[in-house]
Amino acid sequence: MFAAVLWVLFGEGIIVRSQSLLPETVGYLLVLATLLGEPWIFVILLSGALWFGDARRIAPLFGFVFGGLALVLVLKSVVGLPRPATGPLLAVDAVHPAVRWGYTWAIGGSGYGFPSGHVAGATIAWGGLATATSVWTWQHRWFVASSIVAMVALSRVLLGVHYLGDVLGGLGIGIAVIGCYRFLVRNEIAPAVIALGSGVVVAVAAISVSSTESEPYLAAGALLGGLISWIVFADHTASLPRNSRGITHAVLGTVAVLIAGGGVVVAVPGQAGIVAAAGAMGLFILAWPTFVGVLVPGNRRQLGS
Repeated sequence: MFAAVLWVLFGEGIIVRSQSLLPETVGYLLVLATLLGEPWIFVILLSGALWFGDARRIAPLFGFVFGGLALVLVLKSVVGLPRPATGPLLAVDAVHPAVRWGYTWAIGGSGYGFPSGHVAGATIAWGGLATATSVWTWQHRWFVASSIVAMVALSRVLLGVHYLGDVLGGLGIGIAVIGCYRFLVRNEIAPAVIALGSGVVVAVAAISVSSTESEPYLAAGALLGGLISWIVFADHTASLPRNSRGITHAVLGTVAVLIAGGGVVVAVPGQAGIVAAAGAMGLFILAWPTFVGVLVPGNRRQLGS
């Protein structure tokens, strides 16, 4: 019985059999699905939600999402389970040359496999947004979030970069982190400070066990910059207006974030530059509505107004 469970959770046979049921062209759709679990997607989503919504509920999510991804790196190193040796549903050589580089990047899985960072991150980010926002009904929000997480999990297995057990592990971690987020926000225990600060600590721990990877340095820098911004600069009730002016300022904010990060990473070499650049980007993201309110008072709105 135990051996059968292990075969289902960490057996390559179930991946091969699942892949055999689908046409190879589905591989393109799987890549699109797996992109929904990429960290840069989370940055875009959370930035937009923070700039146009309730920063007091969204800011903690930055800490939980990227702190959670750092936790995944720590667990990968501690557990040390390898990835499947099976190939993707669609072979790289069969992909059109124009998109082959993107496909190769999307299916690339380096390091250990358990737990899945894509699934953990997707669960925290999309599930957290379903909890923190008020768009549609809560049933619709959770249906969308659950569907996206399921697509990400399925894509990781069918692309041959994770076992079923890896994605279930990522899902479990994501659900646990969302539970912590809901507890902090519900009890108003300085959720952003605790979440961002804890994320920095976990990211530093990830650096200690994965010093050659860039992800923990990015997480540590971004979360530290966000923490400083939240404590020193940010007006926690400020947000952008939900109109054309707000969209314009969001575009300008995106440019400012990219310039800040790019300028620092060029000026400061090595891993220190990665941390500093991510820190500058985190600072700008969390404080951008405040900066807009100071520079263009007529375009600043308070939540509930």
